[in-house]
Amino acid sequence: MLDAKELERIARRIVGEVAGYLRDIHGTKGLDEVLGRGASGDTTRRADRLAEDFLIDLVEAEGLDVLIVSEEKGIVRISDRPNLVLLTDPLDGSLNYVLGIPVAAVSVVFYSIDKPYLSQALSGAVANVFVREIYSFDEENVYVNGAVMHERRELESGIATVYTNDPSLFMVVERYLHGRYRLGSRIRVLGSAALESTYAAIGRFSLFINNTGKLRNLDIACGYAIAKRFGLPVIDVEGIEIDGRTDGISRLRSMLIGGKEILDFPKFLKE
Repeated sequence: MLDAKELERIARRIVGEVAGYLRDIHGTKGLDEVLGRGASGDTTRRADRLAEDFLIDLVEAEGLDVLIVSEEKGIVRISDRPNLVLLTDPLDGSLNYVLGIPVAAVSVVFYSIDKPYLSQALSGAVANVFVREIYSFDEENVYVNGAVMHERRELESGIATVYTNDPSLFMVVERYLHGRYRLGSRIRVLGSAALESTYAAIGRFSLFINNTGKLRNLDIACGYAIAKRFGLPVIDVEGIEIDGRTDGISRLRSMLIGGKEILDFPKFLKE
């Protein structure tokens, strides 16, 4: 099995090529056509299918012994004896993508077949399709476009990205953020959990929270791993550290990513 540094380079190359392909075909007629529902249960558009097929071809070309777990096809076996799991969302934010809203991502994360857990990620990468930035990691470092990011850069943006079915949560988040950030608080929903969780992990956003019960492991795998590289907690709304298997698609009841201060958040829900 390749080491984590080589897997990071492969992950970065794959997401970069898929993102480039998506830019090249953007605007092509029919990309918004709904083909049905994928393995994750979400709507599959032609753009999703094309991105996934292209990504799988790239992985096969690398000659890796890997089990792919993907948004549309679910489990794809390209080796009889896989030693790696590749958890991927080939196009996160496909509605944004087909509408030309520049918030869409390609995400891949590698795990050992023997330790297929979110907390045991080896390497991975997520590409912002339109902005042309790639955020990646190996066992030691986090990278932005291949350059080492030595620490989480807390920008004190006061931005929280909130996905919820409970409108009262917005008030809780507002109370939680109030007075903590000199620029005040702002709530955003951008439509790409892969990017938004990563932004919270690297400090561009102050908080990522989702308590819809619909968040999938492949949506947040990269953000989760980057947060862990920076020693940050990744918890649910009850304050319990999150982990989960990655050798299949699974859903998370809730998730918070942000600075270490998010450990205080659950008490705001109880007040």
